[in-house]
Amino acid sequence: MAMTEGKERLFVSNGSAMYEQVVNSEWMVMSTRAQGNIASGVYHLSDAQPAKTTGPGARYEGTVVHHDKRGNVYQSVDEGVLVKHDKSAFGRSPLPAIGSVPKIQYLRGQALVEGRERGLER
Repeated sequence: MAMTEGKERLFVSNGSAMYEQVVNSEWMVMSTRAQGNIASGVYHLSDAQPAKTTGPGARYEGTVVHHDKRGNVYQSVDEGVLVKHDKSAFGRSPLPAIGSVPKIQYLRGQALVEGRERGLER
């Protein structure tokens, strides 16, 4: 079975977080960093749901597991559920740190972050 080129995941285990991408039909490690406060497991970044920015349900709480090259923020909000927050929704505010456990709520499409101080990136 062929894998989709460009598919992305974060593999977290044994103190390391490895960002992997499918290249030439194989998973390739693109970068590695310390695990920090991120729970061990496989986070399928390509399957992350876009954050709902209006209406009921436009509030998320969970561990920030990854920032991509475009600056988007990936947050684990439930077991097996990842949400992708668009960088532009944060405006000029700093992005929540990887490993932090913020509450991100949307007001008129703008991301408001509570809880920045817990679990800073290491």
